[in-house]
Amino acid sequence: MIRITPLLFGPRVLQWHEASLSGTSKVSDVGAVVAANQATGYVADASGSGKHLTQGAWTGGLDGLRPIYKEVGSEKFWRFTGSEAFRNTQPTGSGPRTVLIVGRLNTVPVASYQSLWAMADDVDHRSQIVFMGSGLTGSYPAVTAGNGFPASGPVAGTDAWALDTGLHAWAWQMQDTVGSRTSIRTYVDGVPVARAKKAGNFVLATEGAIGGNLNSNVVAQGFIGDLFLHVHLDGLLSSAEMVSFLHYAARKGVTIGARTRPNIVCDGDSLTVGEVVSAVSDEQSWPWQLQGYLDVPCDIQNLGISGRTTEQMLTQFAGRASALYSPQSPKNIAVLFPGSNDLGNGGPVSAATLYTRVAALVAAYKSAGFTVVLLTVLPRTYGPDPPDFESKRQQYRALVVPGLGGDKAGADYLLDIGADPILGDAATPLNSTYFNADHVHLTATSNTIIASRLASEILNNLL
Repeated sequence: MIRITPLLFGPRVLQWHEASLSGTSKVSDVGAVVAANQATGYVADASGSGKHLTQGAWTGGLDGLRPIYKEVGSEKFWRFTGSEAFRNTQPTGSGPRTVLIVGRLNTVPVASYQSLWAMADDVDHRSQIVFMGSGLTGSYPAVTAGNGFPASGPVAGTDAWALDTGLHAWAWQMQDTVGSRTSIRTYVDGVPVARAKKAGNFVLATEGAIGGNLNSNVVAQGFIGDLFLHVHLDGLLSSAEMVSFLHYAARKGVTIGARTRPNIVCDGDSLTVGEVVSAVSDEQSWPWQLQGYLDVPCDIQNLGISGRTTEQMLTQFAGRASALYSPQSPKNIAVLFPGSNDLGNGGPVSAATLYTRVAALVAAYKSAGFTVVLLTVLPRTYGPDPPDFESKRQQYRALVVPGLGGDKAGADYLLDIGADPILGDAATPLNSTYFNADHVHLTATSNTIIASRLASEILNNLL
């Protein structure tokens, strides 16, 4: 059994296939290790799960359908020319799941699309497919076609990136969402670029394909490009895990932070994640909604993690600052929404302590090169919270709001959302239009208010 050091995600790794791992690429399951420029019929699963890549079961072992193992300089990869594909004996079950791939397109589809990864069923091997290209646009992502995946394409409000021939770290997060629909979100080099949906929850069968979708032993919509790494994970990536993946991809030559649009990093707790009581769907979060209110397209990263205090945000930022800042972007803006857990049962701490923590977080982002926008704390009436939550919230506002004698904790801009005529009212957490049943987390309506105010009052003036 092969097991390697760079399994970044512990027992969550369900598959790991990497061209640079010595001895994993073979002519067949019983054949010799491939040499450069040889066809690959078998790739051992380095996770130890036994989910190997093969070529032969659908094709009778035809070399013409086997990707070519290549060594070019320091690069090691499998090359697909549109006529090859691996059979993937994939982990079965349902989501959420994450697929990570390091690779590049060698031919950009303009009037068509290429199938890179297929969650195929056992019947026609075509169901639930991740495509590169979307009809006539040549952009991310078309996620469509096949039995069980009458997908809608990119969801309204998303901004699909144009495809290119560069080396990239691709990630697809597949999540069962509200209303018995599956969402698949595409990330390019850590940046969320688009989302597509299908009706119904996805279920992985035993068959899958990498490099094309296979039907009747014929490769359809074949991938034209190079594959360096394929990883299949149980669950979704945290922001910290995404950074770990990006750093690993950088070792393969992927350029981190090669962005040409304004880069907006949203950091916070569950109020930034978009966590709700009735369902989990980040499509209602204010970072997700933000793009729809901005005057120009931006790369928006949601770094929210449920349950975090400001102190934890600061600790975690220290290890990922270099991956978050984009020197190529015309603007790097951090929107910080901390403090709710500090004053609530996650702390509790004093208003003065929260101010000190927030000032340190603001300073860290500014020292990394970000323009910082700070949001004040919203009310909450969560049962385990200390009875003085509201009084401490107002004390904290007095320390940061300039009109009350505060200094924005050193931030460049302040959105006093805690004084919003609706959301800032201490009684509003009991109103189900704006808060969920726990009287802490926000509805889509409240997230819309935050996104629209951020854009109109601050961000559009900066972009």
